[in-house]
Amino acid sequence: YRKFIKCGIKPTTMTVVFSVYFIFNISIIILISRFLLQHNLTFLLASFYVFIFIFIV
Repeated sequence: YRKFIKCGIKPTTMTVVFSVYFIFNISIIILISRFLLQHNLTFLLASFYVFIFIFIV
């Protein structure tokens, strides 16, 4: 937290950027999950969720 202040980056801007990035990821997950469900590719959907989870963490 103090590292952000020393660098001159406000924690609020970092939170806004992270929240926007998170919402963007959720929208992509919803779009791709709808596409995969239409094509009945549940295995690919599950692997994609695992990949996104690893990517976020």
